[in-house]
Amino acid sequence: MSRILITGGTGFIGSNLAKRLVEDGHEITIIDNLFTSSTANIQDIVSNVKYFNIDLSNKHNVNDLDNIFRLGEFDICYHFAASIGVKLIYKDSSSALHNSFNINMNLFPLFEKYNVKVIFSSTSEVYGESEEGGSKETDILKIFAPGKPRGSYACSKLMSEFLLKSYTFPNVIVRFFNVVGKGQVSTYGHVLPMFIEKARAGESLPVFGDGEQIRSYCHILDAVEMLVLLMDSKHDGEIYNIGNDKNICTVKQLASGVIRLMNSTSEIEYIPFEDALGSNFEEIFVRFPCTDKIKEYYTCKYNLETIIRGLRDVK
Repeated sequence: MSRILITGGTGFIGSNLAKRLVEDGHEITIIDNLFTSSTANIQDIVSNVKYFNIDLSNKHNVNDLDNIFRLGEFDICYHFAASIGVKLIYKDSSSALHNSFNINMNLFPLFEKYNVKVIFSSTSEVYGESEEGGSKETDILKIFAPGKPRGSYACSKLMSEFLLKSYTFPNVIVRFFNVVGKGQVSTYGHVLPMFIEKARAGESLPVFGDGEQIRSYCHILDAVEMLVLLMDSKHDGEIYNIGNDKNICTVKQLASGVIRLMNSTSEIEYIPFEDALGSNFEEIFVRFPCTDKIKEYYTCKYNLETIIRGLRDVK
Protein backbone atom coordinates (compact mmCIF):
# COMPACT_ATOMS: atom_id res chain seq x y z
CA MET A 1 0.00 0.00 0.00
CA SER A 2 1.19 3.50 -0.88
CA ARG A 3 0.11 6.86 0.49
CA ILE A 4 -0.92 8.83 -2.59
CA LEU A 5 -1.86 12.47 -3.08
CA ILE A 6 -3.88 13.50 -6.14
CA THR A 7 -4.08 17.21 -6.88
CA GLY A 8 -7.04 18.05 -9.08
CA GLY A 9 -8.39 14.72 -7.89
CA THR A 10 -12.08 15.49 -8.40
CA GLY A 11 -11.54 16.19 -12.11
CA PHE A 12 -12.15 13.72 -14.91
CA ILE A 13 -8.78 11.97 -14.98
CA GLY A 14 -8.02 12.43 -11.28
CA SER A 15 -11.31 10.99 -10.04
CA ASN A 16 -11.10 7.93 -12.30
CA LEU A 17 -7.54 7.32 -11.15
CA ALA A 18 -8.58 7.74 -7.51
CA LYS A 19 -11.26 5.08 -7.86
CA ARG A 20 -8.78 2.61 -9.31
CA LEU A 21 -6.20 3.31 -6.59
CA VAL A 22 -8.81 2.89 -3.85
CA GLU A 23 -9.71 -0.50 -5.35
CA ASP A 24 -6.03 -1.43 -5.18
CA GLY A 25 -5.96 -0.64 -1.46
CA HIS A 26 -3.91 2.54 -1.49
CA GLU A 27 -4.42 5.39 0.97
CA ILE A 28 -5.67 8.36 -1.07
CA THR A 29 -5.73 12.09 -0.32
CA ILE A 30 -7.31 14.55 -2.78
CA ILE A 31 -6.81 18.30 -3.00
CA ASP A 32 -9.03 20.30 -5.36
CA ASN A 33 -10.67 23.73 -5.31
CA LEU A 34 -13.59 22.50 -7.50
CA PHE A 35 -13.18 25.37 -9.98
CA THR A 36 -13.67 23.06 -12.98
CA SER A 37 -14.87 19.89 -11.23
CA SER A 38 -17.18 18.53 -8.54
CA THR A 39 -17.06 16.25 -5.52
CA ALA A 40 -19.87 14.33 -7.24
CA ASN A 41 -17.10 12.68 -9.26
CA ILE A 42 -15.77 10.98 -6.12
CA GLN A 43 -19.07 10.46 -4.35
CA ASP A 44 -18.83 6.67 -4.52
CA ILE A 45 -15.39 6.66 -2.84
CA VAL A 46 -15.77 9.68 -0.56
CA SER A 47 -15.64 7.50 2.57
CA ASN A 48 -12.36 5.98 1.38
CA VAL A 49 -10.40 9.17 0.71
CA LYS A 50 -9.31 12.28 2.54
CA TYR A 51 -10.43 15.42 0.72
CA PHE A 52 -9.28 19.03 1.15
CA ASN A 53 -10.81 21.99 -0.67
CA ILE A 54 -7.77 24.23 -1.08
CA ASP A 55 -6.73 26.74 -3.74
CA LEU A 56 -3.24 25.52 -4.56
CA SER A 57 -2.38 28.72 -6.42
CA ASN A 58 -2.79 30.90 -3.31
CA LYS A 59 0.52 31.39 -1.49
CA HIS A 60 -1.36 32.04 1.75
CA ASN A 61 -2.32 28.34 1.82
CA VAL A 62 1.27 27.07 1.83
CA ASN A 63 1.35 26.54 5.61
CA ASP A 64 -1.82 24.45 5.47
CA LEU A 65 -0.36 22.47 2.58
CA ASP A 66 2.85 21.90 4.53
CA ASN A 67 0.82 20.40 7.38
CA ILE A 68 -1.03 18.12 4.95
CA PHE A 69 2.25 16.92 3.47
CA ARG A 70 3.83 16.42 6.89
CA LEU A 71 0.91 14.44 8.26
CA GLY A 72 0.18 12.58 5.04
CA GLU A 73 3.75 11.33 4.53
CA PHE A 74 2.97 10.82 0.85
CA ASP A 75 4.95 8.40 -1.27
CA ILE A 76 3.58 9.62 -4.59
CA CYS A 77 1.67 12.62 -5.92
CA TYR A 78 -0.29 12.55 -9.18
CA HIS A 79 -0.22 16.26 -9.94
CA PHE A 80 -3.17 17.16 -12.20
CA ALA A 81 -4.15 20.55 -10.74
CA ALA A 82 -4.11 23.22 -13.49
CA SER A 83 -6.36 25.33 -15.68
CA ILE A 84 -7.92 23.17 -18.40
CA GLY A 85 -9.92 23.43 -21.60
CA VAL A 86 -9.78 25.47 -24.78
CA LYS A 87 -12.77 27.61 -23.79
CA LEU A 88 -11.26 28.53 -20.43
CA ILE A 89 -7.86 29.33 -21.94
CA TYR A 90 -9.37 31.60 -24.59
CA LYS A 91 -11.66 33.28 -22.10
CA ASP A 92 -8.79 34.35 -19.84
CA SER A 93 -5.40 33.09 -20.98
CA SER A 94 -3.51 35.35 -18.55
CA SER A 95 -5.26 33.96 -15.49
CA ALA A 96 -4.84 30.40 -16.74
CA LEU A 97 -1.11 30.93 -17.21
CA HIS A 98 -0.59 32.52 -13.80
CA ASN A 99 -2.79 29.97 -12.06
CA SER A 100 -0.81 26.98 -13.29
CA PHE A 101 2.55 28.62 -12.60
CA ASN A 102 1.56 29.70 -9.08
CA ILE A 103 0.33 26.20 -8.25
CA ASN A 104 3.70 24.74 -9.10
CA MET A 105 5.67 27.49 -7.36
CA ASN A 106 3.77 26.59 -4.18
CA LEU A 107 3.89 22.80 -4.53
CA PHE A 108 7.31 21.98 -5.96
CA PRO A 109 9.23 23.14 -2.86
CA LEU A 110 6.99 20.88 -0.76
CA PHE A 111 7.65 17.93 -3.06
CA GLU A 112 11.34 18.64 -2.58
CA LYS A 113 11.09 19.10 1.19
CA TYR A 114 9.25 15.81 1.71
CA ASN A 115 10.90 13.93 -1.20
CA VAL A 116 7.58 12.96 -2.80
CA LYS A 117 7.65 11.23 -6.16
CA VAL A 118 5.60 13.29 -8.62
CA ILE A 119 3.79 12.09 -11.73
CA PHE A 120 3.22 15.41 -13.46
CA SER A 121 0.42 16.04 -15.92
CA SER A 122 1.67 17.93 -18.94
CA THR A 123 -0.01 18.14 -22.35
CA SER A 124 0.37 17.10 -25.97
CA GLU A 125 -0.07 20.80 -26.84
CA VAL A 126 3.68 21.27 -26.24
CA TYR A 127 4.44 19.34 -29.45
CA GLY A 128 2.59 21.67 -31.80
CA GLU A 129 1.98 19.88 -35.11
CA SER A 130 2.75 16.16 -35.10
CA GLU A 131 5.22 14.86 -37.65
CA GLU A 132 4.79 11.64 -39.62
CA GLY A 133 4.56 8.72 -37.19
CA GLY A 134 3.20 10.88 -34.38
CA SER A 135 4.71 13.07 -31.69
CA LYS A 136 7.59 11.45 -29.80
CA GLU A 137 8.81 12.23 -26.30
CA THR A 138 12.20 13.19 -27.78
CA ASP A 139 10.79 15.69 -30.32
CA ILE A 140 11.81 19.34 -30.28
CA LEU A 141 8.83 21.12 -28.74
CA LYS A 142 6.96 23.94 -30.47
CA ILE A 143 4.49 26.47 -29.10
CA PHE A 144 2.73 29.48 -30.58
CA ALA A 145 4.19 32.97 -30.50
CA PRO A 146 3.50 35.20 -27.47
CA GLY A 147 0.12 36.88 -27.74
CA LYS A 148 -1.65 33.80 -29.06
CA PRO A 149 -3.99 32.57 -26.28
CA ARG A 150 -3.63 28.91 -27.18
CA GLY A 151 0.10 29.10 -26.56
CA SER A 152 -0.49 30.16 -22.96
CA TYR A 153 -1.56 26.67 -21.92
CA ALA A 154 1.31 24.90 -23.68
CA CYS A 155 3.75 27.49 -22.34
CA SER A 156 2.58 27.04 -18.75
CA LYS A 157 2.99 23.27 -19.01
CA LEU A 158 6.37 23.43 -20.72
CA MET A 159 7.62 26.01 -18.22
CA SER A 160 6.44 23.69 -15.44
CA GLU A 161 8.27 20.73 -17.00
CA PHE A 162 11.53 22.71 -16.92
CA LEU A 163 10.85 23.90 -13.38
CA LEU A 164 10.15 20.31 -12.32
CA LYS A 165 13.49 19.17 -13.70
CA SER A 166 15.32 21.82 -11.65
CA TYR A 167 14.42 19.90 -8.45
CA THR A 168 15.80 16.60 -7.17
CA PHE A 169 12.60 14.79 -6.12
CA PRO A 170 11.77 11.72 -8.27
CA ASN A 171 9.39 12.49 -11.11
CA VAL A 172 7.68 11.26 -14.25
CA ILE A 173 6.15 13.59 -16.86
CA VAL A 174 3.07 12.47 -18.78
CA ARG A 175 1.72 14.22 -21.88
CA PHE A 176 -1.94 13.47 -22.48
CA PHE A 177 -3.54 13.08 -25.92
CA ASN A 178 -7.35 13.51 -25.80
CA VAL A 179 -8.36 11.23 -22.96
CA VAL A 180 -12.12 10.60 -23.12
CA GLY A 181 -14.81 8.53 -21.41
CA LYS A 182 -17.65 8.45 -18.92
CA GLY A 183 -17.70 11.45 -16.61
CA GLN A 184 -16.03 13.92 -18.96
CA VAL A 185 -18.05 17.10 -19.54
CA SER A 186 -18.21 19.40 -22.54
CA THR A 187 -18.22 22.62 -20.49
CA TYR A 188 -14.60 23.53 -21.19
CA GLY A 189 -14.43 22.62 -24.87
CA HIS A 190 -13.91 18.85 -24.86
CA VAL A 191 -15.18 17.77 -28.25
CA LEU A 192 -16.38 14.18 -27.84
CA PRO A 193 -18.77 14.71 -24.90
CA MET A 194 -20.10 17.79 -26.70
CA PHE A 195 -20.76 15.74 -29.86
CA ILE A 196 -22.50 13.07 -27.78
CA GLU A 197 -24.75 15.62 -26.07
CA LYS A 198 -25.68 17.31 -29.35
CA ALA A 199 -26.36 14.02 -31.15
CA ARG A 200 -28.53 12.76 -28.29
CA ALA A 201 -30.60 15.96 -28.50
CA GLY A 202 -30.81 15.89 -32.29
CA GLU A 203 -28.93 19.19 -32.53
CA SER A 204 -26.26 20.12 -35.08
CA LEU A 205 -22.71 19.08 -34.24
CA PRO A 206 -20.43 22.15 -34.54
CA VAL A 207 -17.17 21.45 -36.36
CA PHE A 208 -14.62 24.25 -36.65
CA GLY A 209 -13.10 24.93 -40.06
CA ASP A 210 -13.37 22.10 -42.56
CA GLY A 211 -13.13 19.38 -39.91
CA GLU A 212 -9.97 17.88 -41.40
CA GLN A 213 -7.99 18.35 -38.18
CA ILE A 214 -6.46 15.03 -37.13
CA ARG A 215 -6.66 13.85 -33.52
CA SER A 216 -6.43 10.60 -31.53
CA TYR A 217 -8.64 9.49 -28.64
CA CYS A 218 -7.72 7.39 -25.61
CA HIS A 219 -10.23 5.73 -23.26
CA ILE A 220 -9.94 6.87 -19.65
CA LEU A 221 -9.59 3.27 -18.46
CA ASP A 222 -6.56 2.81 -20.71
CA ALA A 223 -5.09 6.09 -19.46
CA VAL A 224 -5.60 5.03 -15.84
CA GLU A 225 -3.79 1.73 -16.44
CA MET A 226 -0.82 3.61 -17.87
CA LEU A 227 -0.77 6.04 -14.96
CA VAL A 228 -0.85 3.25 -12.39
CA LEU A 229 2.12 1.41 -13.86
CA LEU A 230 4.20 4.60 -13.69
CA MET A 231 4.33 4.30 -9.90
CA ASP A 232 7.18 1.82 -10.40
CA SER A 233 10.52 3.48 -9.70
CA LYS A 234 12.00 2.21 -13.00
CA HIS A 235 10.09 5.01 -14.74
CA ASP A 236 11.55 7.82 -12.63
CA GLY A 237 12.99 10.66 -14.69
CA GLU A 238 11.13 9.61 -17.84
CA ILE A 239 8.56 11.32 -20.07
CA TYR A 240 5.65 9.33 -21.52
CA ASN A 241 2.90 10.03 -24.02
CA ILE A 242 -0.46 8.89 -22.67
CA GLY A 243 -2.69 8.21 -25.66
CA ASN A 244 -3.86 5.71 -28.25
CA ASP A 245 -2.10 5.68 -31.62
CA LYS A 246 -4.82 3.53 -33.20
CA ASN A 247 -7.84 5.76 -32.56
CA ILE A 248 -6.81 8.41 -35.09
CA CYS A 249 -9.36 10.27 -37.21
CA THR A 250 -10.38 13.70 -38.42
CA VAL A 251 -12.80 15.75 -36.35
CA LYS A 252 -15.27 15.44 -39.22
CA GLN A 253 -14.98 11.65 -39.11
CA LEU A 254 -15.49 11.72 -35.35
CA ALA A 255 -18.68 13.76 -35.73
CA SER A 256 -19.98 11.45 -38.46
CA GLY A 257 -19.18 8.40 -36.35
CA VAL A 258 -21.06 9.79 -33.36
CA ILE A 259 -24.12 10.53 -35.50
CA ARG A 260 -24.05 7.06 -37.05
CA LEU A 261 -23.49 5.08 -33.86
CA MET A 262 -26.15 7.04 -32.00
CA ASN A 263 -28.67 6.74 -34.85
CA SER A 264 -29.06 10.49 -34.54
CA THR A 265 -30.89 12.89 -36.86
CA SER A 266 -28.20 15.50 -36.20
CA GLU A 267 -26.17 17.07 -38.97
CA ILE A 268 -22.68 18.57 -39.01
CA GLU A 269 -22.49 22.36 -38.91
CA TYR A 270 -19.20 23.81 -40.14
CA ILE A 271 -18.23 26.99 -38.30
CA PRO A 272 -15.29 29.25 -39.26
CA PHE A 273 -12.60 29.37 -36.57
CA GLU A 274 -12.90 33.13 -36.15
CA ASP A 275 -16.64 32.89 -35.54
CA ALA A 276 -16.17 30.29 -32.83
CA LEU A 277 -13.09 31.51 -30.98
CA GLY A 278 -12.17 34.88 -32.45
CA SER A 279 -9.65 36.14 -34.99
CA ASN A 280 -6.73 35.36 -32.67
CA PHE A 281 -7.39 31.60 -32.73
CA GLU A 282 -4.54 29.31 -33.75
CA GLU A 283 -5.21 25.69 -34.67
CA ILE A 284 -3.01 22.60 -34.49
CA PHE A 285 -4.13 20.62 -37.52
CA VAL A 286 -2.34 17.32 -36.93
CA ARG A 287 -1.76 15.93 -33.44
CA PHE A 288 -1.46 12.29 -32.47
CA PRO A 289 1.05 10.36 -30.37
CA CYS A 290 3.80 7.94 -31.03
CA THR A 291 3.21 5.49 -28.17
CA ASP A 292 6.14 3.15 -28.74
CA LYS A 293 7.64 4.03 -25.36
CA ILE A 294 4.58 3.35 -23.18
CA LYS A 295 3.67 0.28 -25.26
CA GLU A 296 6.70 -1.49 -23.82
CA TYR A 297 4.51 -1.79 -20.71
CA TYR A 298 0.89 -1.41 -21.81
CA THR A 299 -1.18 -1.58 -25.01
CA CYS A 300 -4.54 0.21 -25.17
CA LYS A 301 -7.63 -2.00 -25.27
CA TYR A 302 -10.46 0.31 -26.31
CA ASN A 303 -11.06 1.29 -29.95
CA LEU A 304 -12.92 4.45 -30.90
CA GLU A 305 -16.19 2.73 -31.78
CA THR A 306 -16.25 1.05 -28.36
CA ILE A 307 -15.61 4.40 -26.70
CA ILE A 308 -18.48 6.10 -28.56
CA ARG A 309 -20.88 3.22 -27.89
CA GLY A 310 -20.02 3.34 -24.20
CA LEU A 311 -20.75 7.06 -24.02
CA ARG A 312 -23.93 6.58 -26.05
CA ASP A 313 -25.27 4.15 -23.46
CA VAL A 314 -24.59 6.42 -20.47
CA LYS A 315 -27.89 7.85 -19.22
